[in-house]
This record gives sequence, structure tokens and C-alpha cells, in this order.
Amino acid sequence: MSSSKAQLSITKRVLLDFVKFKTNNNFKFFGGNEYIASVLDLTKNTA
Repeated sequence: MSSSKAQLSITKRVLLDFVKFKTNNNFKFFGGNEYIASVLDLTKNTA
């Protein structure tokens, strides 16, 4: 595991993986903080 990835919290890793999953194969992702928060069960500010 790279040192930069080791410094991320679990929440940040899940958030980044979600966005990477949604943008796979060069698809555009226009989800805002409210959408991301609802999908990942986070607060809007955390997202």
C-alpha cells in the first residue's frame, strides 16, 4: 500500500472508491455532496 493511501481515513477511502467506481470507463459523474452523502450514509459536510 502506498504511503499516501495509508494516511487516508476509512471514510475517505470509501468516498474515493465510490467516485472511481462511478467514473469507470470515462463516464461522467455529476453527483453532488447530497447524493454522495445519501448513498454512503454520511452527512453532507463529510461528503
